[in-house]
Amino acid sequence: MLILALMVVGAFSFSTLGLDLFPKIDLPTVVVTTDYPVRRRGDRTEITKRVEDAINTTSGIDSIASTSIEGTSTVVVQFSLDKSGDVAAQEVRDKVNRIIPDLPETTKTPVVQKMDPTRRR
Repeated sequence: MLILALMVVGAFSFSTLGLDLFPKIDLPTVVVTTDYPVRRRGDRTEITKRVEDAINTTSGIDSIASTSIEGTSTVVVQFSLDKSGDVAAQEVRDKVNRIIPDLPETTKTPVVQKMDPTRRR
C-alpha cells in the first residue's frame, strides 16, 4: 500500500509539473532588416556594409553576421550575455537611425528587432 500511495502521489505530481520547452532567457541578439529595390549589382553589399559599419562601434558586441539577398539586407548582432537585450536594441536602433540619410533614396527604413526565442508566432 505504501508503494501504491507513492506511485499515485508521484503520478499526480508529474502531471502538475511545470515544464517549459524554452525557458525565459534574455539573449542580447538584435536583427536589422533593410528592404530595398535592386537597381544595380553593388547595392546589396553597399547597404549591408553601411549598416555593419554603423553598428560595429557599439560596445559589447560578440559577433556580427550579415546576409544580403536580392532586395533584402539582414544583419544579426550578438552581444555579450552581461548586456541587456533592451539596451542593446536601443543602442543599435540609435546607430541605424543616424545612417538613414546616407542610404540610397529608394531604401526602406531599416527595421530593428530584438530577437526573443520565447515569443510564439
